[in-house]
Amino acid sequence: FGALSDGREVTAYRYRNVSGSEFVVLDYGVTLQSLLVPGRDGKLVDVILGYDTAKEYEENGGFFGACIGRVCNRIGKSSFTLDGVKYDLVPSEGKNQLHGGTQGFDRRFFDVAEVENGLRFTRLSPDGEEGFPGNVNVAITVTLSDDNVLTFAYEAKTDKATAVSLTNHAYYNLAGEGDMLDHEFKICASRFTPVDAESIP
Repeated sequence: FGALSDGREVTAYRYRNVSGSEFVVLDYGVTLQSLLVPGRDGKLVDVILGYDTAKEYEENGGFFGACIGRVCNRIGKSSFTLDGVKYDLVPSEGKNQLHGGTQGFDRRFFDVAEVENGLRFTRLSPDGEEGFPGNVNVAITVTLSDDNVLTFAYEAKTDKATAVSLTNHAYYNLAGEGDMLDHEFKICASRFTPVDAESIP
């Protein structure tokens, strides 16, 4: 898929199910680069916003399609206290930390293995990475069922109390093209997390 500025090669992995739908995920950031599924007319359409080169993912913001960790969202003043110990994190958005720091999971390489209906991505996030305590073994399994259900399954095992909150940061356009501002989206939730003026939970 091309190389980063330091010469490291990024590999794109494609999985296709029996109906012809497919996803492409990079080993760099477990980044969902494309997702082709049948549209209204039955023709395959890419519903993910993504770049065409590794360089674009490295140079542009927005976390397009990437895995976010160790902690998604913002941590105010780039610190937290756990079990009476204060941990100072690497700030990445002013004084706050956003999506795991300047070198969060979106900027890391993962090992890849084939699994049923998809791929499994793993890496060790070492103690102290971006300021977080504990060694954390992370596994992210991406599958696409034969009836076109895309699943991201996250696992994290640590040897020390720590903060972990993983997600995927894909931008979807279910039409596959054009403006998506007329999409309707419903979340069936009984709770939500309020934020302050700096978007800190």
